[in-house]
Amino acid sequence: MFCTSTYAMNSEWAEESIQKAQSAGILTPVQASSDLTKPITRLDIAILSVKAYINATGYEMENVKSHFTDTNNPYAETAYQLGILYGTSDTEFTPYSNTTRQEMSKIILSLKSAILGEELILPHNPQSEFTDFDNLTQWAKPYVSKAAQDGLIMGYPDGSFGGDINITWEQAISLITRCTELKDGVEIPTLDASPKQEIDLSGYVGTVEHGTTRIKWNNPS
Repeated sequence: MFCTSTYAMNSEWAEESIQKAQSAGILTPVQASSDLTKPITRLDIAILSVKAYINATGYEMENVKSHFTDTNNPYAETAYQLGILYGTSDTEFTPYSNTTRQEMSKIILSLKSAILGEELILPHNPQSEFTDFDNLTQWAKPYVSKAAQDGLIMGYPDGSFGGDINITWEQAISLITRCTELKDGVEIPTLDASPKQEIDLSGYVGTVEHGTTRIKWNNPS
């Protein structure tokens, strides 16, 4: 059951991440007070991701000219140049399309790699305990497996991942904030925890069973 927070109609579990994103300048006050339970577009993910990258690294964004034919937004081009978010074709960004959870797995790993200055290495034989892992698009499996292994993205209480479900604003904010905390040296708890250990992960509280990747959360991100 979802609870509402002081931020408009948003979920209580997302409140801490929203506060952090607003304090860091990733999220504007107007955005923070709007309905963030709705799906987020590719362009808005690009904007939030680039702002997070700037906040974490001190990168100075230039007034770049977009090579995309369907948007001239500099954040879309910058996200592309940083390797965080590519177009849907060589010339199209499709800025107002929604983003699925499996697509967000790739984006969040790319953002993490960009912030930390590390090469993104994917598993050659991706595996996961998500009950619907075999139903994921083939290209997405290494990203979902890696993102879950790194503790960046979780599944639903029934054990599924829901790869085709659109990511929401508050879920994207939680994931992106998590990446900036990695740069700050905040430890992300791994799934190899002691029996019945209570952990707090960017507004989530869940229980990790020793020796399993199954986590029960109030809400996935």
